Amino acid sequence: MNHSHQTDQPDGSSHVDATPVDLEEAIEHSEFVCRTPKALAAYRAAAPKQSIVRRAICDYLYPPVILDIAVDPGPVVAGKRVKIWAYDDTKIVCLSLRILDAAGHQLESGRTHESGDCWEYYVGSYAAERMATIEVGASDLAGNFTDKVQAVNP
Repeated sequence: MNHSHQTDQPDGSSHVDATPVDLEEAIEHSEFVCRTPKALAAYRAAAPKQSIVRRAICDYLYPPVILDIAVDPGPVVAGKRVKIWAYDDTKIVCLSLRILDAAGHQLESGRTHESGDCWEYYVGSYAAERMATIEVGASDLAGNFTDKVQAVNP
């Protein structure tokens, strides 16, 4: 599995600092996918017109990318929507979110839900007035995980 931490560059682009992954491990992952019915079905559903072996290798080598995190404008109140745009070359299977206060203590966490071209999360009442940072984590079929942390602008 590959874990990366995404950092934003001064020009607004994102850079993923990926842990080096051995091609041999990616091939082993593709072999696992081919002999595991549930994994095979998941890759077939995600990329029906591609070679399963090739797709599994590529998926193993490339973690998800979190493109943007945005909080709807206006005061942060209960029910405030957080939108996350993320991408994976195969499929994002889980995108979770944590809300932290200024001291770094977790106020709230949960899974987001897909909504058109993005993922959404609605802030609860306890976290609304205290949130300072949003941390988002995305994982793909290969088990790769990427996280991104963003300050909340009041």
